[in-house]
Amino acid sequence: MYKLFIVDDNPLDRRGIAGLFQWETFGCQVAGLFGNAMEALSAAESVRPDIVLTDVQMPVIDGIEFGQRLRSGLPAVELIFMSSYDDFAFAHGALQLEAIDYVLKPIRKQALEAAVAKVAGKLDKAQMKELEREELLRHIRQPFPQSPGQSGAADAEESELPYYERIVSRIKAIVAAKYRETITVQEIAGEVFLSLSHANNIFKSKTGLKIFDYLTEYRMERAKSLLRHPDSKIYQVAMQVGYTNKSHFCLVFRKHAGVSPSEYKDHFK
Repeated sequence: MYKLFIVDDNPLDRRGIAGLFQWETFGCQVAGLFGNAMEALSAAESVRPDIVLTDVQMPVIDGIEFGQRLRSGLPAVELIFMSSYDDFAFAHGALQLEAIDYVLKPIRKQALEAAVAKVAGKLDKAQMKELEREELLRHIRQPFPQSPGQSGAADAEESELPYYERIVSRIKAIVAAKYRETITVQEIAGEVFLSLSHANNIFKSKTGLKIFDYLTEYRMERAKSLLRHPDSKIYQVAMQVGYTNKSHFCLVFRKHAGVSPSEYKDHFK
């Protein structure tokens, strides 16, 4: 879960934003609510938030200066600014800090959802790049297996097992990181540098499923989790699990769960 701070000197706005929707939907958890920048800066030293949603107009230290101070200690933290005014000077400051978004007050749920989805997607991609780097380093450090002629066919088969397991693990990691996107199985195979048929053969030999079926199952299980939230909307859940077409999502969900998304959701009311 990505740790999120909400910083706003107005307590009603602060609590209202915290309860606006299920942050877990975007892989986030609210790690702190703060009434001023100094409190947030102090907490950030130990909590180290991934995302900070902050008002711009605050007493003593405004949101832009707060963002600058925060970035000096946490250069990777993602910022979303909120403001009651469409103020060019503040907007320019936000751009200078490479903020992910600038949301106008009163906060519209859809606008904030879009901003949070954008930052979660950016963090997911950064996480995936780090996984790719670690996987590459593991490959580089691993000694080359002996050839079959040197150690026999049994040893050769044994040496293939870790390779197959790494491929399967990598594909599962890609699905976990990118299921929200409209990623194709061809693109997944490309990310492990294999043809689709070869990647499918390896994946099915270890899991019993083709990559497409695993991706669909993963998305549907995630959709079920999201639909259990009382304020979830079916069209939003569809987009959050990688489906741009609500009707197609509903057809796939019914095939997987045996009921429609609305029927499934009603069961948890």
